[in-house]
Amino acid sequence: MRLLALLIAALALALTTTRAYYADFTSANATAFPIKEDHLNCRIGPATTFPALKQYRLTDTVRVVCQRRGMVIAQNYVWNLTPDGCYVADYYIATGIFGIWAPECNATSAGPPPGSPAGVATSPTVTLLSSPTPSAQ
Repeated sequence: MRLLALLIAALALALTTTRAYYADFTSANATAFPIKEDHLNCRIGPATTFPALKQYRLTDTVRVVCQRRGMVIAQNYVWNLTPDGCYVADYYIATGIFGIWAPECNATSAGPPPGSPAGVATSPTVTLLSSPTPSAQ
């Protein structure tokens, strides 16, 4: 019985802490997290195929505006949108959490739509040009 009471108390504490932790990320005063790699590229989209907008140093911290799914880096698909308007793979930020923990980025967030790699048209109109038959590679 005592073990059950301790388990319930621990679960209640964990749920309360998780809620407070999540609320902190969604506020304007979100926690700044340390970077885990020097010269970390912050990209215009959630994949390494997007150009880098800026770089963070190992001594920098980064705040997270929202998150979205993107290219998988070390078995982690989460990318964080920073206040600088660019994305950093969650793998390289020391959050201590695996998976989406902040609000998901929506269509009004900075950056291209999810799953749109660099060089791919997102417009409904595409002009096709004729070309010679491709040779075997």
